[in-house]
Amino acid sequence: MLFIPQTKSSLLKMAAGIDPVHYARTRNHIHGGITRLSPYISRGVIATRDVMMLLQENGFTWLQCESLLKELAWRDYFQRVQQHFPLLHAEAIKQEQSGVVNHGIPAAVFLGQTGIDGIDNGIHEMMDTGYLHNHQRMYTAMLCCNIGQYHWKACADWMYYHLIDGDVASNYCSWQWTAGAFSSKRYIANQENINHYTDTTQSGTFLDADYDALREMSIPAELQDNHDWQPFHWSSSALKDAVQNKMPAFDFPSDHLPAVMYNAYQLSQDDLVNTPHHKVLLLEPSFFQKFPVSPNVMRWILDQAALIEGLTYFVGEWDEWSQNTTGHDCHFVEHPLFDHYQGNKMSRQWMFPDVSGYYPSFFAYWKQVEKRYTW
Repeated sequence: MLFIPQTKSSLLKMAAGIDPVHYARTRNHIHGGITRLSPYISRGVIATRDVMMLLQENGFTWLQCESLLKELAWRDYFQRVQQHFPLLHAEAIKQEQSGVVNHGIPAAVFLGQTGIDGIDNGIHEMMDTGYLHNHQRMYTAMLCCNIGQYHWKACADWMYYHLIDGDVASNYCSWQWTAGAFSSKRYIANQENINHYTDTTQSGTFLDADYDALREMSIPAELQDNHDWQPFHWSSSALKDAVQNKMPAFDFPSDHLPAVMYNAYQLSQDDLVNTPHHKVLLLEPSFFQKFPVSPNVMRWILDQAALIEGLTYFVGEWDEWSQNTTGHDCHFVEHPLFDHYQGNKMSRQWMFPDVSGYYPSFFAYWKQVEKRYTW
């Protein structure tokens, strides 16, 4: 497995070894010096701020770190967008995608048989490992939305389903950005660009053209067939089957100790409150039916969660949990997907906590960061 479940201490050692200069120089290449931290950041094991503080402690300058800090900050930025647009997984943020002809997923993309090796290789890797390089994610989205003229929604659902670092805000904002629903123009890449960053040498493909021609071309025959993809259905029984051998079930004790709530995006191994408490992984069937993940992704989430000392689980909805835990105060870390939790909401570790609210572009967000946080 490319990304094995890890303790926070081992992840901090990995982060401490990052060379941000090498990262900046090579990050766009699929074999470049990427951090390999994305699943653990996405799932709340470590925070973007942890990485930033280590870079600063290791003596790197802001300029040396700027490329990496920007990439980390995109995650926080998309989370800020989601705070203001909670339906961004289903609705356009700025404007509707133009030129839509198809819905669903191109069959060639689903099968990894588009004929574009730099994209197909990435799709096969995603199926095998749950990981896809960021550039290949953009290429795949570009191929679906701007060459195949498919609406972004179903395609974005499919990619999210397979990614162990799948973050709802980052995934759907990125697809909307590529498709022009969250940006001023649609993203296009030609064969030369794909060859350069994916170490391929293809020519003569339907993407082997200049950019003006790609913007005007008809839908290639390779992308015309639609695949009716259906995700795995995470019922209560399926979730119980998946988790029951990973950790014990919460047994509703009568001690009235507070409960700290964990979920697929909050898997911190730190003790989040200082007094004795219960640790409970809440697995809501409605959440995984709304945002389905593959069995492989679910297995990874649960294996990572199992590293949290003393963690128990509860399969059910929040209302059911509340009805059965009268007298137990609940603590949880803020996340826009879990606004229905009730109790003591704790702030997350934002990289730049003073830069909050909605900004219409990352550029506007980053301008405010630079005014407050450079070192």
